[in-house]
Amino acid sequence: MSSPPDGPPRSRAAVRGLIIFALALAARLLYTFAVADSLGTPWPQHVPSADGDAYDQVAWMLVTENRFAVPYEQAALNAGIPDSTALGWERFRGRQSRQMGGFEYLTAPAGASTALYEPGYPFFLSLIYRLFGRNYIAVQVIQILLDSLAAVLLFRLTLRLLPTLAAMLAGLAYALYPWAWECAGKFLTEPLLLPLLIVAFYALDRALAGGRLWWALAAGLSLGAVYQVRMLLIVLLPVILGTLLIRRPPKVYRRMILACLGFTIALAPWVIRNRLLFGQWLMVPTRAGYNAWFLPATAADHPQIGRVGRLLGLYNEIHCRDLLMVPILPAVPEPERDRLLRLRAREFLAANPGYYATFSIYQMGRFWVGRSSPCYGGIFNLTYYLWTAMALLGAVLMWRHAQPVGWMIAFWALYVLAIAATSYDSERMRWPLHPVQAIFVGAALGTIWEKWLRKRGA
Repeated sequence: MSSPPDGPPRSRAAVRGLIIFALALAARLLYTFAVADSLGTPWPQHVPSADGDAYDQVAWMLVTENRFAVPYEQAALNAGIPDSTALGWERFRGRQSRQMGGFEYLTAPAGASTALYEPGYPFFLSLIYRLFGRNYIAVQVIQILLDSLAAVLLFRLTLRLLPTLAAMLAGLAYALYPWAWECAGKFLTEPLLLPLLIVAFYALDRALAGGRLWWALAAGLSLGAVYQVRMLLIVLLPVILGTLLIRRPPKVYRRMILACLGFTIALAPWVIRNRLLFGQWLMVPTRAGYNAWFLPATAADHPQIGRVGRLLGLYNEIHCRDLLMVPILPAVPEPERDRLLRLRAREFLAANPGYYATFSIYQMGRFWVGRSSPCYGGIFNLTYYLWTAMALLGAVLMWRHAQPVGWMIAFWALYVLAIAATSYDSERMRWPLHPVQAIFVGAALGTIWEKWLRKRGA
């Protein structure tokens, strides 16, 4: 792979960026509004469902009451569940037939201010609702526009790392990847997360190249915004600081301080709000304890790994079910409930370390080879496996040719480890890797194309 030149003239780069934007926009609009409905998915395409339903309702509370609060609509959804002082085993199973997000609200009164979710995506939705009303088509169109612009920024970022051809191919790979089309139109955090993540990557690269100091501040600010959309992306902070320390651009310590300052500034309003409401400095959503506690519930209910656990005696099912009986009343403050759930989760992990290790390894494997939802299949699975293979090849090629790839590989590895450790189990957990993978895909395709041209010329 040849080294990246100074790049094409600005006018030519602008034309290429416009081509990428047009293709990305056309593909996403066509897929979202003409193709997605024909896939026969079990959830609607143009209204929020699953997690998106909760984000939508919290966003509407922001518009109608100007508060980040438990939505009244969710309280109505849960009205049929009998009152209890415990979240027991049967109530966990009952959650399977309910919309995602509703379970957490069982323990919080309707209209109460909350910190259950990261605030980024509900606030984003609320801005759109203030401008266009509760218009879901407007949400999808704006998300598609943002993701199409992100494809152009990804091209500009890759142009700083790789030759022009590879950068163009990286932008096209992101623009024309079917899973990216699927992501852009969903009422989920990822359509906002991916553009913000690409902005963070771009700012990081400018800071590493010794650009103006404010690029380090911009990297921290954009990472803070990313964190408030998906807290698991905190893994990017050690990547930013570690890469700055290793690459040592001019005034490296100032850059590290500015990156941390930017991250702090981005988080400050939300953390101060939580301090005023709950009396605690909450950086992590109070749903984190629920997610941690969900692990013992999964232990006894997971169809594959649960059987393995019972067979090998890796966990005590009676003990597991006992941990699920957590007395939590709506009157208990959210931070205290979160602390109690985390305590129960730690008890489970301490009592069942073999199960946790087995389940984490299983989740890491499933992250790479897990089959997507049956309603997709076909082109989605085929392109995913081709995309992943090309990304791995591109990462190796960039590493061999001493390209600045270390921070991308570090982010890739830390993110996958975080997913496995926290036992998330969904295809959407792969989506935050799309930008990095697209760069690697561009590197692989560019190298293949160059070798083919040399062979043809010989």
